[in-house]
Amino acid sequence: MLSAIIHKMNLTERKLFLVDGIGALISAILLWLIFIHSHRNTGIPVRSYYILMIIALAFTIHSGFHYSAKHRRPWIYLRVIASANILYCCLTAGLMLFFAAQLSRVELIYLTGEILLIGLLSAIELRLSQHNQ
Repeated sequence: MLSAIIHKMNLTERKLFLVDGIGALISAILLWLIFIHSHRNTGIPVRSYYILMIIALAFTIHSGFHYSAKHRRPWIYLRVIASANILYCCLTAGLMLFFAAQLSRVELIYLTGEILLIGLLSAIELRLSQHNQ
């Protein structure tokens, strides 16, 4: 399935760095708008959302740099961001489990969707990095 997605969309390491960077930027903006700026009552402390937002911004910078750089072996850096994305998903899932009783529906829907999308992206990144090494 992942190979079919990669082939059908003609994905390259460079394109995935772009997708990853734009996705991380959108994630940071949405975290800020939905959970920080709106002063919405959240089950997860706002401080934790700041941490997730800062991590997403760091991923934006990392992916943007590697999108614009010319690497002889870009699959190495793709594995790094894929692994970092998986750790981000684990952190998010851990926060969701720790604060499960206090989570709002908005948090539950947004964070679950984010984990699923980032997880899919990471799987595609890992598959492409294995295929192209």
